[in-house]
Amino acid sequence: MPRSISSSNPRSCLSCVIKNQQTLCSTGILENKRWSFFQLRSAILPVSWEQRYLLVKVFELLATLMFGVAHFHRFLHGRCHSLYHWL
Repeated sequence: MPRSISSSNPRSCLSCVIKNQQTLCSTGILENKRWSFFQLRSAILPVSWEQRYLLVKVFELLATLMFGVAHFHRFLHGRCHSLYHWL
């Protein structure tokens, strides 16, 4: 991820498939408080057994997505935990 993106801000991920290519994108707020949209991973989806070596990139994309979900879960847990103590 680019250095200018703050890790304290939640980011949303979007995965889109066009023909046989899947792309994982994310949004975030830069240091100058502007929104940014950038590509995290991209993978060509295999459509035959001979293209099975392409699965490595698909699994990397899924691992990146799972890492993002875990990061967002920790972010929400911290926010909810601090809100609970405030009440």
